[in-house]
Amino acid sequence: MESFFFESISSLLTSSKSIFDDIYLLNFYFANAYMIGSKERYILVDTGFKNSKFYIKKIIRKHFDNRIPKAIILTHGHFDNIGSAKYFEKEWKIPVYAHIKEIPYISGKNINEKKDEHLKSNLVAKLSKYKYNILLDDLNVKALPEDETIPYLDDWRWIHCPGHTEGHIALFRDKDRTLICGDALMTKTKITFLQSDLLSTENSIDLSKYNPFDYEVAKKSIYKLQQLHPFLLLPSHGKPLSKDKLISHLHFLMKQIF
Repeated sequence: MESFFFESISSLLTSSKSIFDDIYLLNFYFANAYMIGSKERYILVDTGFKNSKFYIKKIIRKHFDNRIPKAIILTHGHFDNIGSAKYFEKEWKIPVYAHIKEIPYISGKNINEKKDEHLKSNLVAKLSKYKYNILLDDLNVKALPEDETIPYLDDWRWIHCPGHTEGHIALFRDKDRTLICGDALMTKTKITFLQSDLLSTENSIDLSKYNPFDYEVAKKSIYKLQQLHPFLLLPSHGKPLSKDKLISHLHFLMKQIF
């Protein structure tokens, strides 16, 4: 029921744009996914909601000459990130990767997670009563390589940044300091996440507070990501943030939480 609420609005307000020649942003209004690589060789990072598959296929036809991705990488296992993964894994016969610690949650073998008191007033947390509300028990999820390489992406690496979930990851490209951060960080306003989307007010960066596995661990992960000194932040929620504005907001955030 909760995911249906988000899917209904998302289906009306999807959009997309090219970030670089080899990075394409898919915006499902409440959540983002990314396509990384060339038309001949690219991967899909996260898959949005269950009904996001229709828009993803549309973009593939329009911008990728109807060529399917080589693989799917999941930053974590929440319903707005893995919604279409099962469909594409069966339809395209391509591998789906996640952190080894995230796989039990995606499969539904472990859904008991800690909750923080500060979530009680959060609107999205109330609407989404539990986190892993899409259990893909027949999805064949492979563990990401232990050496932090990413299949089919030679110049990217994955980074374990738990907190939002136990097996949450980010993707980082050193040569231009581009960081795909999942839900470890988001760009949003100071008002609630839902309101900030509906009102389209100015972006700022803040902790991702939607059902974190461990708030203290999440703060350590934010510090870890900040130490990468990213020039471009591509979140699962919110708009891209870059250069001086990103750097200043990251410093401001670090002062807030430490």
